[in-house]
Amino acid sequence: MEKGNFRQDLFYRLNVITIKLPSLTERYGDIPLLAHHFLSQKSEAMNKDVQNINKESMELLCQYGWPGNIRELENVIERAVALTNGPEITVNVLPDYISNLSIETYRRQDSEVPTLEEQEKNYIKWVLDKCEGNKTKAAKIMDIDRVSLWRKMKRYGMESEEK
Repeated sequence: MEKGNFRQDLFYRLNVITIKLPSLTERYGDIPLLAHHFLSQKSEAMNKDVQNINKESMELLCQYGWPGNIRELENVIERAVALTNGPEITVNVLPDYISNLSIETYRRQDSEVPTLEEQEKNYIKWVLDKCEGNKTKAAKIMDIDRVSLWRKMKRYGMESEEK
């Protein structure tokens, strides 16, 4: 309207009810529901028998920030269905920006901004989980030495969580 591309009287005719819909980042619980809904739709549309999203892939989908909101989620699922040859979506068919989440894109489930210490502790837990508890491998991924990892784990009270 301000740029003159849309008539003001038409806007007011169409703007009867304004609905405020929170972004997907504020509704993390909806991600699995929407992902499975889109999976069903896209599988049927492409005549493919993809019926599930594996646990690791779903965890990544739930951790991603979704700046493109629901449309981006739909596009990611459509892409994954197109690239999947088996009965379920796996990490290897997710876009790199989702399958290779970094500390900058990691979010807590409640979408509050975590402190740097919370962020680091959660990141260390996540990397250790991905490395199945192998601290040498985890330290290498985090680009720190094993002793530094041990100190961080001790600082965050994670030494009792060792596998």
